Amino acid sequence: MATLNEVVVDSSIIIACSIPQEQTKWARQKMAQYTTFHILDLTYYEVANAFKHMVPKRLTPMEAKTTFSVAQQMMDIFIVH
Repeated sequence: MATLNEVVVDSSIIIACSIPQEQTKWARQKMAQYTTFHILDLTYYEVANAFKHMVPKRLTPMEAKTTFSVAQQMMDIFIVH
């Protein structure tokens, strides 16, 4: 019997893996359990929107640019639906 090692990733997991926060360790542990990742095409917009609202509250502009780049690199290797 084949084991499925795929998962659909929500934007909140991408954010948690990109921006250190309370859920980061858990999100990274969960991601490490899989080898193939799927996202919806709207995930790019959801992540960008989260960064837009976090910049003034939690991140400097440079931190936002760097962490968004990390999030974008993650999404670029995922399968988009």
